[in-house]
Amino acid sequence: MKFRSSLGFALIVLLVAVFVGVYTVVQTDSKSLHTGLMDTLPTAQAPWTQHDMAIANTELMKKSVGELLNYDKAIFREYRNGDKTLTLYAAYWRPHKFDPRLIAIHVPDVCWVGSGWQMSNPDYAYPVMLAGNKKAWPAQYRFFTKEETGQHVLYWHVVDGRLSGYAEGPGTLTSQSVFARFCQGIRGEGAGEQFFIRLSSPQPWSEWQDEPLFKQILETFSPVLASH
Repeated sequence: MKFRSSLGFALIVLLVAVFVGVYTVVQTDSKSLHTGLMDTLPTAQAPWTQHDMAIANTELMKKSVGELLNYDKAIFREYRNGDKTLTLYAAYWRPHKFDPRLIAIHVPDVCWVGSGWQMSNPDYAYPVMLAGNKKAWPAQYRFFTKEETGQHVLYWHVVDGRLSGYAEGPGTLTSQSVFARFCQGIRGEGAGEQFFIRLSSPQPWSEWQDEPLFKQILETFSPVLASH
């Protein structure tokens, strides 16, 4: 009985040590590395124009969005050249600022569908290449339609330099993603800095692959989108 008590106590001490070790790693390994990344986005050059739009149209909506998503920085910008348009929405959170699981309920699959859009052709690992023949983290691709309008959408949710486990689609649980979620659960919030990046266009992405502006936007986010 004494041996069992000693063994049980040793196991408890070991579990506490593991917990403290993981918590310490989460605390010390998360840094704000890319706070100014969105400030370096390209400025449209003729024949392109750009227009920064309000994320919410009224003060009440702005307050609601700010409290709901609690981001540190966000941008909602449209680039246009005749009938060709590209819309960028990106948001940034400092380490330990926001629970990544809450961001998962504000992805287009939820918000756009809730606004009346019909979703089709989901691809949970859409390949995107960056400059220098570097691979980006696989994007989420969706095609949305509403009345006579169609939008091709790509989006990523990156936490501490890696794809969030909540944005990798069904059936993608790995030991790495499980451990990441465990770390997030310990803190009850995101372990590292977070980016949510969404691109949308009525034109298919095959028409954008050789467009310099599109490449420049992707290159801006390359520090967080490039897979390792």
